[in-house]
Amino acid sequence: MDIRLTRNTVEAFFCGSRVASHPRKQCAERDPISIPEHMPAEHKKYLMHHADEFRIWLKDIGEKTSAVVERFLLGGSEPEQGYKSCANLTKLADRRGHGRLNL
Repeated sequence: MDIRLTRNTVEAFFCGSRVASHPRKQCAERDPISIPEHMPAEHKKYLMHHADEFRIWLKDIGEKTSAVVERFLLGGSEPEQGYKSCANLTKLADRRGHGRLNL
């Protein structure tokens, strides 16, 4: 992926072909700009998660698993960075049982 920045435009190229072009923001913003339409389907599904959703789920699990989930949510610079790990943990609990997670 190659990125070309001009004063007014941001362009993304893949293998020499332009795949995206957007007007460039004139002032810096704190948060990154992400456009869901540009995300792969497997990344979009994590936009539906929220930290509170995982904390509610933890009420039925136990203290040890709760500590792990809190580490996932607080370990990155943003909670969203831990959503994939938390979602995988919920899948594991569904497959193996809630009791086995808290051993």
